[in-house]
Amino acid sequence: MTCMCLLAAIPARANDGAAALGAGGLVFIHAPGIAMQREDLTLSAADVRVRYEMRNDRPEPATLLVAFPLPEVPIETPGGWEPRGGTRSVALPGAVTDPRFIDFQVRANGQPVHPDLTLSATLPNGQDVTNLLLQAGGQSLLLQPRWFDPGDLTPAVAGKLRAAGAIAAFDPKDPASPDVAQWATQITYHWQQTFPPGVTVIEHSYHPLLGFNQIEKIDGRWIGTGVNDLQSAFCFDPPTAQALQRLAGTQHMSLGYEVAYILGTAATWDGPIGTFHLTLQGGPTQLSPGMFQGGDMQVISLCTDLPLRATAPVRFEATARDYRPPAELRVLFVMREPASR
Repeated sequence: MTCMCLLAAIPARANDGAAALGAGGLVFIHAPGIAMQREDLTLSAADVRVRYEMRNDRPEPATLLVAFPLPEVPIETPGGWEPRGGTRSVALPGAVTDPRFIDFQVRANGQPVHPDLTLSATLPNGQDVTNLLLQAGGQSLLLQPRWFDPGDLTPAVAGKLRAAGAIAAFDPKDPASPDVAQWATQITYHWQQTFPPGVTVIEHSYHPLLGFNQIEKIDGRWIGTGVNDLQSAFCFDPPTAQALQRLAGTQHMSLGYEVAYILGTAATWDGPIGTFHLTLQGGPTQLSPGMFQGGDMQVISLCTDLPLRATAPVRFEATARDYRPPAELRVLFVMREPASR
């Protein structure tokens, strides 16, 4: 458990995976002799930045496929944008129309890399319906799994999608019921990377998808949107609870955001991470255009066994040697309300 006087926003998956909604690091197709010498990870509500030192211990170069899968594109519902399963609300300014909406950037040894991008859509049973959706409505349909009110789809398109199991009536007994999309959309960046003998430095950054929480204290418990026990979910200690109380004031309410980063799924290199360095950055934060107004991130909390220490009023850092990532990082950033409120 770790408490910090800072503020931020949230959900995403990480270390090249997908989560609530978390994104993370890069997935390397395993090749013997490639080791992760160092990983530096910086998380804030506005940006995720990662720097890898990959060491090739073999005498010859190795060319590997490197991939960065985003979390599943959230589903638009009457209650907001949610991951499939409806476990959380996701902070999006509106429909996703550009698959590069997180502004993913990558460099290798200081030089820009221009990765390819692949879109795919699957049903809960694993059936791939990418081509069906592209033919029926193009990329905009594939990127926007959502509710379709009567008239949103032509009868011909609706019939094809319904026959494939890609949509289903929310209420089969109601002729005016909206159809609900059944597919999940995945966006993946990928490229071939050559690792000569020695160390190759790869850096990447992106804007995280943010999980929104309206935090309230009810009957002595801190609860959030879709989270009935924030104290357990983010391991509040007494200083964290006191900081939340100060932010919430007499209304016992504040705004919180979650950044999720999957550490464990990208462990496709040889051995542990030689040196892992984590930085959590709060303070004044300018969020992505159209997402949220900027804010002063004043409280940070997460469950971790990393030895975090404050290195600035709104920054925490930890370093671990021979590190084997256990799971996903879920970091809660809580924002100070503007004075005008």
